[in-house]
Amino acid sequence: MQKMFSQSELEKMTPREREACLLAYVNVKLTLAKTWIGSDDHMKVAWARDALGHNHEVWEALSRDLNADGNALPADIKTTLGDLYVLLCAISAQASGSRAKGAVESLIAINAHVIAGLQAPPPASKG
Repeated sequence: MQKMFSQSELEKMTPREREACLLAYVNVKLTLAKTWIGSDDHMKVAWARDALGHNHEVWEALSRDLNADGNALPADIKTTLGDLYVLLCAISAQASGSRAKGAVESLIAINAHVIAGLQAPPPASKG
């Protein structure tokens, strides 16, 4: 698979920009996965599972970062994002059978809202 960005491009991005790009990439994969749910093609089903797994890996990494020493996010935002991670895990667990498309659509929507938040200007610091 071809890399999305070169190392020098990544180094020029802020952490927020990198996170937004990564979630956008995962959302493209999830969007394709949604169209392949229920397919008889084993490769498409495997690719859909890979997209769900990639989404989980991204959120797991974000969750670890939330709890890392030195994370400067306010406590309320850390708590909200941690709760969101738990919700995403629960939704991902439903991404099979008759609820699969709805679960993937929910994951895409949540990621899109987080991307929008990451792309919004950060709030002015108080003081």
